[in-house]
Amino acid sequence: MDLNQFPQESLDREFRIDRKTDGVLYHYTNLHALYAIISTGLVWGTRSEFLNDFSELKYIKKVIEDVTDSIEVVDGEHSFKAAVLQSLNGIYFNTHHPSKCYLLSLTDISDLITNWSTYSNFDGYNIGFEAAGLHQIWEHRYSNHFISGYVIYDKELQEDIIKEEFEHYLRKWKALYPVAKEDQSE
Repeated sequence: MDLNQFPQESLDREFRIDRKTDGVLYHYTNLHALYAIISTGLVWGTRSEFLNDFSELKYIKKVIEDVTDSIEVVDGEHSFKAAVLQSLNGIYFNTHHPSKCYLLSLTDISDLITNWSTYSNFDGYNIGFEAAGLHQIWEHRYSNHFISGYVIYDKELQEDIIKEEFEHYLRKWKALYPVAKEDQSE
């Protein structure tokens, strides 16, 4: 199994991402972006490295690295740990890699002062989209190549999820690449 398949498998399992699939999701934006949305009929995501706060990606990368570093492994499992970090640095957080992540910020809160200030400089608009319709479009267009869910701000929960995923895939790794008995005895 290729490590690059692991994130999709994580999403296919019962993962701890709460999704809003009914009701309305809101997108706060400025006049220029609203005009582009109305005139083209398209809503564009932002490439991850061009977010208003790129530190969010640096933050979660650091949390993943810290959790991975803190997990004790036996000698034969170091190759798995190295592969996780290599994959993390090679694909998911390498700005020169062709595999990019695009984000669209939505919320289920229709009137939030921090969103008015952050996304529209207090002079903007709030567009509501039916959540079920958005998910149908995304599923049809991107067929499971998207993630929809609430952001998890609790660092302890983030760490728990990362550790749980690491341990889940370490078990799979060990089944695919058994450690030789002499490696286990050291």
